Amino acid sequence: MNPKTVKVVSIAAGVAVLAVAGVYFATREPERKAEPPKPGIFVDAPQADAVVSFPLMIKGRVTGEGDWIAFEGHAGTVQAFDAQGPISEIGALLISDDWTILPASFSASLGTEDNVSRIKANTGYLLFKNENPSGEQGRNREFRVPVRYEK
Repeated sequence: MNPKTVKVVSIAAGVAVLAVAGVYFATREPERKAEPPKPGIFVDAPQADAVVSFPLMIKGRVTGEGDWIAFEGHAGTVQAFDAQGPISEIGALLISDDWTILPASFSASLGTEDNVSRIKANTGYLLFKNENPSGEQGRNREFRVPVRYEK
């Protein structure tokens, strides 16, 4: 092959590769990232990483998303933990409005001054569990709010 033919063939091959790549990138579906699941529970008080003491007042709401619903006036349960384990009893998230209308506000009072003696570590979390009237294990949900304890 003479050099002129090689040059023309090389240019034609390059143009063909660019055309194929252009068609590929122009027609492919954009990559879709999976949206993180919506928690369906929002804790207004205490806020994450807040310093808390007992008795602890908890307020929030459930939206019905992610299996967080209200049922028979309850939105689930909450319990306080530190690094060593549970430091309070399980408390009920009681709906303060009509539980059949979402979002539904809840409140709970957790522990007493006696719970302070159970605190072994300054950091921990509040563990929320959803109300699951279906009983299906696959619909059980948990939500954690990190907190710091005042002794």
